[in-house]
Amino acid sequence: MKRVFTLALSVLLLLSAIPVAATAASVDKLVSTSTEYFDDGSYAIIDVYESAIQPRTGKTGYAETTYYSANGTRIFKVTVTGSFEYTYGVSASATSATVSVAIYNSNTSFVSKNAYTSGASAVGSGTVSYSGSTITKTARVTCDKYGTLSYS
Repeated sequence: MKRVFTLALSVLLLLSAIPVAATAASVDKLVSTSTEYFDDGSYAIIDVYESAIQPRTGKTGYAETTYYSANGTRIFKVTVTGSFEYTYGVSASATSATVSVAIYNSNTSFVSKNAYTSGASAVGSGTVSYSGSTITKTARVTCDKYGTLSYS
C-alpha cells in the first residue's frame, strides 16, 4: 500500500510540473495598416488594432502611428486607445481616449501629448523634438455604427 501511495504521489508531482495553458492566448487583431509619406522623405506607418478582450457592450481598440526619418530610422510612436459605444446600424460614439508616446531614437526628446474624443473617434497626438525640429504626429481610431474600427 505504501508503494502504491508513493507511486501515485510521484506521478502527481510529475504532472504538476507540466505547464498547462488555462486560457487561449489573447492577441489583438490588426484591422488595418497604411503608410503616409511626407515631402522630406520621412514617413509614418499607421496600424489600427481591435483589442482581444472586449467589454460586454461597446468596442475597444487602438491606433499606432510610428514615425520614421527619411533614412528609415524609427523615431517615435504615438498610440491612442479608444473606448466606444455603438447601437448596431444606428450610431456610434467615442467614450474615452488615452494616448502614449514611445521614443526610439536617442536624439529625440518628448515635448507633449494630448488625447480627446470627437464624435465616434478617439484622437491622440504626440510632439517630440528631433534634430532641431519639432514634430507632431496624430493617431486616430474611429468606430462606425456597426462596431468596425478604422483610421479616418
